[in-house]
Amino acid sequence: MGESSVRKYESTRQRGLACLLAICLMALTFFPACKDEEAEAKASSNTAVGMELETLEGGYVNIDQYRGKVVFMEFFTTWCGYCRQAYTETAVLSDWFPDGDVVFLSVNQEEGPGKVRNFISISPKTWPVLLDERAKLYDKYFDGGVPAFIILDQQGNVIFQDM
Repeated sequence: MGESSVRKYESTRQRGLACLLAICLMALTFFPACKDEEAEAKASSNTAVGMELETLEGGYVNIDQYRGKVVFMEFFTTWCGYCRQAYTETAVLSDWFPDGDVVFLSVNQEEGPGKVRNFISISPKTWPVLLDERAKLYDKYFDGGVPAFIILDQQGNVIFQDM
């Protein structure tokens, strides 16, 4: 497979992922989950409840503050070319949900605030950019590379994760 074929494949994969995520987000926003005790018990072992991440300004964000909303989390690094593309595509996704039913969070892993500020100054975002400097949150859900994505339902359960 030539280099241009690989690029086309990766670009198509990223667009497909963006469409899939958009469909998941819309479904969660417009069709609240039905109560299923067995499913709830299983999901409770894979929740994001109580997660706290540092902001670029030095404060902290607790994921619990977004209860009642769908949360889309994008994990990235500044050196990853695919992350830059995903970061831009997340901006497009966020435009589809302007009313605040879906919260978008970008989470940088293992890099300091200065490096992240430089990265986002090129492409400013309207949603919080958080720091996971020791990759604790990332390591809880993923084994491999970036970009990586998590969608949380209104109760903080991880309902989608992809890398």
